Amino acid sequence: MEPVLMTSGPYAGRHVLVLQPEPDEHEVFPFLRLPAEIRNMIYSLVLERPGHKLYIYGKNSGVINTLWLRDDGAPRVQQHYSSSLMRVNKQINVESIPYLFSRHTFDFSDSTMMQKFLEHIGPERIQSLVAVHVQKQFRTTMRKAYQLLSPAVSLSELKLFSSLYHPYYNTAFLWPNALLPLVQAWCTEGGRSREDVMSIISMPGAVRGFCDQHGSFCNKQLTVCVQKECAYDEFYKELREEIFKSMDLVEAKKQAIKSGTPVKTRAGRKTKAIDYSGMCGDEDEN
Repeated sequence: MEPVLMTSGPYAGRHVLVLQPEPDEHEVFPFLRLPAEIRNMIYSLVLERPGHKLYIYGKNSGVINTLWLRDDGAPRVQQHYSSSLMRVNKQINVESIPYLFSRHTFDFSDSTMMQKFLEHIGPERIQSLVAVHVQKQFRTTMRKAYQLLSPAVSLSELKLFSSLYHPYYNTAFLWPNALLPLVQAWCTEGGRSREDVMSIISMPGAVRGFCDQHGSFCNKQLTVCVQKECAYDEFYKELREEIFKSMDLVEAKKQAIKSGTPVKTRAGRKTKAIDYSGMCGDEDEN
């Protein structure tokens, strides 16, 4: 290394030797040797943003952008944030996942971005999600997006918004079909009751109507209105009945096939389950 001539400061005119020491391979900080409690404190300090939600947005190009927003609706706050710690190795990734995915609300601009994001992070990370908001719904992606959310059996809040000026605003008739796989998974794999699953799902903006005193139901700020509450109660009642009816039909078909009872297919033909038990033993006897 060659000396450097200082041009300013107390050492101006002098030649100095600048050393940039690098740690030896055997002197790397033993992070995984720290007690689990200390590692968890570090994960929390690096990955948690109390009072903020993670907004996921992008364009049709497939680029996924993220932005931290305050939960109280205040203007966007730009903060330096890095999740590189999660990519150090597999053990650190597994240990740190809850501090990002279980500590924040994930707010998606639309169902398409939700589908792309869930496909990107995979089922293991989806399991850690506890709160999800979706602003707009596209009929082309909403069913697939909510089907991908099925592993999130610990989810405690699923808030589905609809935009008044969106071309696919009237999606009420699509909800039973879109949510059926999700509700089925949470009931069977998550061990939840049907009513418990439906209680965590809310749909602000899903019902259109008008009150002479309060105005349009579509106003997200409108919270106290008897007519709006009645309209939403009726909407949720019909939604539950439609989903539960579909679940009962699916369960009935499974039981019928299991018992060998003929079941009508989509084409109208009847099929019957075949019992293969004992066939291996028949060959031995011959």
